Amino acid sequence: RIIVKEGMKEAIYIQGNQQLLQIALLNILDNAAKYSQNEIVVKWFIREKDLIVGVQDHGIGIPTAEVPRLFSPMFRGSNVRHIAGAGLGLPLVNRIIHVHSGKLMITSEEGRGTYCEIALPLAS
Repeated sequence: RIIVKEGMKEAIYIQGNQQLLQIALLNILDNAAKYSQNEIVVKWFIREKDLIVGVQDHGIGIPTAEVPRLFSPMFRGSNVRHIAGAGLGLPLVNRIIHVHSGKLMITSEEGRGTYCEIALPLAS
């Protein structure tokens, strides 16, 4: 189940490749659903000159020491070996966001869940 917590009251614009950005967002949502049997919260808002999209799950989380390695191709957390995956999704998402002059930030606590935040610059 996905809950939209916050949203925009007016149209906002970013420049980018719609298909690539869709791949990035769907991957983040897929990870949230794959690693959490609980509620997933999606929110979006403006921070300074960026559109922020945040996805919070309340799943298994990622061991703190492993979070810095998440963007390395083929890396998978030590606590997800029993769940299918190749370790390519987050490196791809990170690259797509970087190509769009954005940032991907991930915070996580094992056993409590993961928060992924995508920051993309607003079109001027």
